[in-house]
Amino acid sequence: MPDELTGAAAPVIRLLPDFRPTAFLSRTDKSLLIAGDCEDGPAVAKLLTTREPLWVEKFSAEIEAYRAFAETPPPVPVPDLIAVDDRHHVLVIEHVPGHSPAPGRDRCPPQALDPAHVTAMLTAMSDLSRWSPPQERSPAPSTTSHAWTETTARA
Repeated sequence: MPDELTGAAAPVIRLLPDFRPTAFLSRTDKSLLIAGDCEDGPAVAKLLTTREPLWVEKFSAEIEAYRAFAETPPPVPVPDLIAVDDRHHVLVIEHVPGHSPAPGRDRCPPQALDPAHVTAMLTAMSDLSRWSPPQERSPAPSTTSHAWTETTARA
């Protein structure tokens, strides 16, 4: 698997040469999540693997959210933005240790969530709802064509 992992992480390594992939976190028909380490510490790279306009638009919105968080931090903890390559659909953020409140990737967990998790999630959502992103980072009206020209990485 190391060769497969390194091969899958090639776009990330081109963007961030010190990125050392350690594991696949998730693989779907739309994206890859790869855990790794870099100069900034533990990181997660997300690579969009489809060029379907809907998913390109969603990925672009996710990138813009992390840029807004970097510019004007929200009142809740969020991973730091490490690097972005818009053209090749690569996003690298800080890896924040933790676990999902529900096992697996179920959107509808088979059992009730722990009340402490529910309280924490509702508090975070309430806090986040009072936050405003910078005006220039506010989500644009929905479109399906994007110019993927900017490549950025932390200096």
